[in-house]
Amino acid sequence: MAKLTPTNLETADYGTVGWNAIYSSNFQKINDYLKRFNWSIHQISYSSSITVDWSKSDVQFVTLTGSPTIYFSNPREGGKFVLLVKQDSSGNRTVTWGSNIICPLQPNPEPNSLTPFFFLYDSVNAKYVLFNLDSDKLDGKDGSYYLDRANHTGTQLPNTIAPQGHDSGLDADKLDGQEGSYYLDRANHTGIQPPSTISPQGSGSGLDADKLDGYHASQIPVANNIPVSGADGKIDEGWLPEDMNLNSLIVNDKVGIGATTPNSKLHCWGSFATIVHTFSVNTALGANHHIVLVDASVDAITIELPDAATCTGRQYIIKKIDSSSNAVTISAQSGQTIDGQSSMSITTQYGIVRVVSDGSNWYVF
Repeated sequence: MAKLTPTNLETADYGTVGWNAIYSSNFQKINDYLKRFNWSIHQISYSSSITVDWSKSDVQFVTLTGSPTIYFSNPREGGKFVLLVKQDSSGNRTVTWGSNIICPLQPNPEPNSLTPFFFLYDSVNAKYVLFNLDSDKLDGKDGSYYLDRANHTGTQLPNTIAPQGHDSGLDADKLDGQEGSYYLDRANHTGIQPPSTISPQGSGSGLDADKLDGYHASQIPVANNIPVSGADGKIDEGWLPEDMNLNSLIVNDKVGIGATTPNSKLHCWGSFATIVHTFSVNTALGANHHIVLVDASVDAITIELPDAATCTGRQYIIKKIDSSSNAVTISAQSGQTIDGQSSMSITTQYGIVRVVSDGSNWYVF
């Protein structure tokens, strides 16, 4: 007896006795087949391994309380199926899709969110294929371009970035929650290009490209150093976070503090302060010293200057503050001098010496 697909109905030749015998069987098969077009939602119980039986309904629902592996079974040729996946109150649950499911996406990770997945069954390849999705929302972000920050070299122009769904009318500048008409990978930026040479990543947005990652800077530094060069590299308020610690700040032009148009390399429009140290023992000066008060009331004290060749232009102010007859001796490094002498002394209370390095020796000024 022949079989008709897809309902597997039994047939008999015209006039052959047996119609009544197969009537009930065929009626039940037709009823069962039509049930599959009933888009009532079938509830799936959660487990670590879930098999969705599409013979039960074309629309099925599961709440994730963990991160399961999901398999599909009992497809219908050309069938369109909907799997509704809901996160529990914890969220961030993921799905491992079975080998016969082509789905590159994951559910929305937000707690209690609901993500619909639409599948078409391809009987030729025996695969369930995700279809008819707005690719601009693959990861919950709006954008006509989707750019992987970690793999971006920082040099591609917008027309070379692969579009992930066009004509969406969405704002491509919000790919990863950052606004900016330029997209710069800090890790791969050499830190020497001026702002005008940084590749545009979506023009016409009117957004401030210097604020992609919260740093206001036209150049990206090597570790613990921030070079800023030229008129386009002016330091702006908020350029650095308050908690950033730097070893060096290199500025290749003028710096104004309270001065909008500095006329010197360092122009401070107001008072400034330097550190003051008081010593009562022999001390070797370094980069962290400037004004040095010396108490020699107990014994004579020697203050040793650093190598003049390593600190051209550095200045020290050294003052004896006690009334004793003990001398405060200021000594240069071996082979170097202070006004032509290897050392000089302060013997009176409140006596003071100011020295500066010319890169070879020290001079009193």
